[in-house]
Amino acid sequence: GAHWDPDAEARVWKDAWQLDARVLGLSGRRALLLPYVWTCPRDGPDEANAVQVREATALAIERMAAAGWEHTDLTQPNDDQPKWEHVGLYYEDDELRAVLIDLGLVGEVLDNDDARAAAVSRMRTALAI
Repeated sequence: GAHWDPDAEARVWKDAWQLDARVLGLSGRRALLLPYVWTCPRDGPDEANAVQVREATALAIERMAAAGWEHTDLTQPNDDQPKWEHVGLYYEDDELRAVLIDLGLVGEVLDNDDARAAAVSRMRTALAI
């Protein structure tokens, strides 16, 4: 099975979002300390803020690919429905922002426009945006 590597996840978090992440010991186990975000409901954003959430998520996808990373765990394994619970939300200066979270399954994106565009397309398709 996949072995969780908190150091790798912290590195992707810092690269993609320019937000601090720390690995520390807690109760004798390794832990990943991240800034607080709240997650989208499993079945997608609430009707009231769906447009803003989708726009913020599209920007997050662009940012992640530009930083050289692709989130490869954005669909449910059994039915290919979007994993909206892997979208984290927060406010910065009264603006809704999104980050993709649960970064255990990511791929590196080559540093060229075609590779970035392909990664963006795959992530947008996975979340149906």
